[in-house]
Amino acid sequence: RPTTESRSMRPRKPEAEKKKLGRPSYRTFYNQIGFQGAKSLHAVMRDIAKERNIRLEDIYTEAVRDFLEMRSNGQILYTPAPIRRFATRLAIHIEPYLEEAVRAACLQDQQQLGDFFQTAVWLYLKELGRLPS
Repeated sequence: RPTTESRSMRPRKPEAEKKKLGRPSYRTFYNQIGFQGAKSLHAVMRDIAKERNIRLEDIYTEAVRDFLEMRSNGQILYTPAPIRRFATRLAIHIEPYLEEAVRAACLQDQQQLGDFFQTAVWLYLKELGRLPS
């Protein structure tokens, strides 16, 4: 058996350099929530996340918090989510208390999860002045 001192020092493979050692990072205390949304709105949300250099799920969380606050101030008309052919399927990690608030709001307003997120994202982008044309 060769010892570490006697091994030849060969260059590492490029694939080995790309792989991170250790366990993959994930947030065990977050829940995953899935919904359908408009592709154009999702693309703008992705651009905002890149510009701010933060996770996409943080942008969605910010939009949901803003929407829940607006909802508590008054009645809101929901924007329906697009049908599957024109939508993208999204699954984001969200804090457990926020997921409970979202599901409770959907149940109370008798709306689907996709409609809730579609409306939240639309209002968030409208507030930022970033709605796609």
